[in-house]
Amino acid sequence: MRHFLLFSFLLIFALRLPVHAGKTIHITQEFAFNPHPDKHQLITHDILQTIARGSGKLRAYTSYQYRLGLHVIIDQTERDIKRVSVYIKDGHSWGDTRYRDFDLAHLLMPDLANITLEIVDKEGMSLHKKEWEGLDVVSIGERWLETEFRYSGDTDMLHISFPRYRFYYDHRSSHRFTLWREALSAYYEAGAQLSEVKALISGMDTCKVQSLLLEEFRLCRAERIMGEIRHASFHRVLLSGQNDPDSILPKFDHLYMQTALLRQAYNRSLAGIDSLYYLEGIRESENQSPAKAIEMFNAAISYNPFHIPSHLALARADLAGQNINQALHRLIPVFTIMNPTGDDKYRLERVTREVLDNYFAITDSLRSDGRYTESLKLLQQVKEFCDHTHPYFDCPGELHEYTAASHLGVYRSFLTVSRRALRNDNIRLAETYTRSALSYQADHDEYVSDNKEALEKMFMVFSRSRVLADLFELLEDSLAYRRNIHPAREIATGFPELYTHVVHSGNHDLLATAVLNYAAVGMPEKSTELLHMLKNAGVEPAVVAYHQRVAGTKTADFYKNQNKADFSPSQYFRESGMEGPWFETFRKYLLEAWQ
Repeated sequence: MRHFLLFSFLLIFALRLPVHAGKTIHITQEFAFNPHPDKHQLITHDILQTIARGSGKLRAYTSYQYRLGLHVIIDQTERDIKRVSVYIKDGHSWGDTRYRDFDLAHLLMPDLANITLEIVDKEGMSLHKKEWEGLDVVSIGERWLETEFRYSGDTDMLHISFPRYRFYYDHRSSHRFTLWREALSAYYEAGAQLSEVKALISGMDTCKVQSLLLEEFRLCRAERIMGEIRHASFHRVLLSGQNDPDSILPKFDHLYMQTALLRQAYNRSLAGIDSLYYLEGIRESENQSPAKAIEMFNAAISYNPFHIPSHLALARADLAGQNINQALHRLIPVFTIMNPTGDDKYRLERVTREVLDNYFAITDSLRSDGRYTESLKLLQQVKEFCDHTHPYFDCPGELHEYTAASHLGVYRSFLTVSRRALRNDNIRLAETYTRSALSYQADHDEYVSDNKEALEKMFMVFSRSRVLADLFELLEDSLAYRRNIHPAREIATGFPELYTHVVHSGNHDLLATAVLNYAAVGMPEKSTELLHMLKNAGVEPAVVAYHQRVAGTKTADFYKNQNKADFSPSQYFRESGMEGPWFETFRKYLLEAWQ
């Protein structure tokens, strides 16, 4: 009887086997795969092809055997009546069942069976017959295909036969074969993966900060591979109750411990990667490699924008490179955003002091060269820094001192030019620069406390204009006279504080000169007031006789020019308090000029 089923049987066990009470009969059947176009064969072809590759055999010679354990038990139940029980137990496979180092016999066990069992006596008469269709072939150690009958004859002459049988797979085999094929592939792939992991983590060193991230990427890849191996299917399927021929598990455990220790070390290093880059930068600085040091400090900040030591180190590098403006600006966010405390705050203040000292040293040098505007521009940067950081940093008092000195330098530079122009009788230029000095002082009175020097210079311009006007008046050059007296009048009227300056100076010569100046420009009230001051100061009238003469004459001219027909000299003397002998010269020349 030939069946084109899942397997074609090479040995058909339709034999009559003698049964002896209490004994077990083992029935051995060998199967060889014979391709046939049905779905079960296609499934089986895949797994047997896998076995052929693993065992190094040709596909055509791959075969395996399936053995069943047939058990017969005879019990005496009544007088001359016996119960005959038959069942199958402990089926298993062997033969070409190995894939490399794994025995897949349990995988090749059939799922179902169609079997007819018949028991006949010695004459061949059928005593008991039973058929099973789609019977589950159960696992090792469990019974299946059980039957029994009662018999009163000689049991030693009974024969068991299997006139019809078929073992085959059902849909469960597809899942089983797929699962195991994946597990086998994953197991041997794990060996190659573990070799890759070993190569990846070999020679890793957390002390090399430049390669730290690259090595951490390698470690991440190694961890990913270890995760794939850890959850590979062979853990659940392949190694249950089997050996571990390639020692995957101990290798995995060893490498898993190594990667775990490396992960701890790299996590610690990565958590402090900013400090590692900073220390590398310090080493490069000590090795006289400033460019590499700056690269390391910048790397530290790229990983931690708030790494204060690296910011301070870069500020010092800027300072060494004469880039003090960048150094100062680099410190602003450290104060305003990072707000350091403890040692960081102490180091920040020390670096800031170094930067500011450089600013002050440079401004000193600029001032000594007379470059006051440049020094002020430089100090303005310090002021802006202080404006940004004032809640966190006390700006040094030297800033005001250096700024005041530079402003004073600008102020006096105007006066220096004015002095040269006055020496050359360039009165207009002298006046222009003196005016600039006065204006500059008014705009920067916080730094230039008074305008005394400028007022003194303006009084000199005033006096020189009046002297030249007097000279051209004597020479009867009316045009030149007007060209000089007009600016003098503008100074007198435009700078009322000039009169106050003279009054408060206490200088008799200055007061006497002012008498002449104000008399010449037509301000008799001021000239007479100044004469009273000289009198009250105890100045002898003979000392200022000329001044009284000019003042008296100019006063008369003033009132004449004003067409004061009702002007009364005696009344004027009386009201102005100039009746005493000290003012005799003044009265004399006023009367003469009035007449």
